[in-house]
Order: sequence, then structure tokens, then C-alpha cells
Amino acid sequence: MWMQSFPMSGFRAAPFTGYEPLSPPLVLNPTGTPEQFHAADVKAEQERGPVKVLSSDHDGSSFVLRFESGTVVLIQRMHAVD
Repeated sequence: MWMQSFPMSGFRAAPFTGYEPLSPPLVLNPTGTPEQFHAADVKAEQERGPVKVLSSDHDGSSFVLRFESGTVVLIQRMHAVD
């Protein structure tokens, strides 16, 4: 598991909400408005690379990841509705 950070500048900068479904390995290509791309230097962040995972914990269907940047992410596996 890895994370790519796209810091946004500006008061009204909305975060990216989608990504291209197919991209090179370890690359996230966000989709969004021209304003979002103006607020984030996507190319510079992609060149910097993903943020390193410091630790991960697994408990059943839940994963907690702690990244070098200080970000903590909880991921829960979900089941399809029958």
C-alpha cells in the first residue's frame, strides 16, 4: 500500500475526487477541473514519489496504515450486497 500526496494551495482549492483507472505502476493520475490542477503541482509531486509507509496493522477486515508524512489511513474491506 502506498500514498501519493497532492498538496493544494489556495483558499478554495477542492481536493481531487477521482483518478484515471489505468496508469503506470506507482503513479496516480488525478482527474479534476483546471482549477484543481492549478492549485496542485501534480507533476512535481509525482516526481517526488509516493509517501513511505512507516507501519501497518491488520485486524480482520480493517487495516491501519501510518505514513511518513504523519497521515493515518483506516481501510475496511467491504462485502458486495447480495
